[in-house]
Amino acid sequence: INAEYMGTFLKKSMQFYEQFLTFVFTGLTHIFVFPAMYCFYLNKMWFQLCVSLFTGLTSSMYHTMDSFKIPCFFLWESQWHRLDNIGAIICFCMLTTHLMRNEDAEMDAILNFLALWLAVISQEKDPWDITYTIFPFALFLVIFAVLAIWRKRLPSYHKGDFIKGIVILCLAFVFFGLGLDDANDYLRFFHGMWHVSVAISTFMLWRCAFSNDKIKIGYFDLFRLRNPKVDQTSMIEMGGNNIEKQNYLNVMT
Repeated sequence: INAEYMGTFLKKSMQFYEQFLTFVFTGLTHIFVFPAMYCFYLNKMWFQLCVSLFTGLTSSMYHTMDSFKIPCFFLWESQWHRLDNIGAIICFCMLTTHLMRNEDAEMDAILNFLALWLAVISQEKDPWDITYTIFPFALFLVIFAVLAIWRKRLPSYHKGDFIKGIVILCLAFVFFGLGLDDANDYLRFFHGMWHVSVAISTFMLWRCAFSNDKIKIGYFDLFRLRNPKVDQTSMIEMGGNNIEKQNYLNVMT
């Protein structure tokens, strides 16, 4: 397998400036995940912060090696790629767990560790079959739906953040699809735009379900710890109980 990947690298020929631009689009775009990491740090969400750092590191290593055609740096490029996939899957599952707005922290912990197990096992099965990439996230969406039916209500979110997050996430998936065709994604521009848009959208979606004033920060205003007051029209009334909604408003004012 390693010889096969070395052959793949040797067949690729790009000018240095093209390699550097590919690195800019796919490697340096990871800086857009820092706001979400800062939110995890503020709220002492150490598991989420560690997974995010792990994903950022492995993805940066993979894309740097892929850009400059470096076959091996401690691990083979394909191994860094697999670790990147594992981290990304866990991140999406953690976000889904967060959007469930479970009142029990132990349940969140169990689901986060379940995401870890599923990501590792599915990627060990076949990291290049997109079925095993999508399956863990799809399962968490099913869990989300089952919990909503069992509770007979959907969670309440901050309306502005939720809408912006969903719209940008849809755009991110478009970029992801376009970037899957490496041969027609010159300099891997579309894949780089996937990094940017998914980082911004997931930040908005993490933020929309936080009920902590230290977390409700603007994307480009990381050190402002309090937002202006919001009223009930800023919430999506999706069946959440009144105590939950009032608590949300109390910490936001």
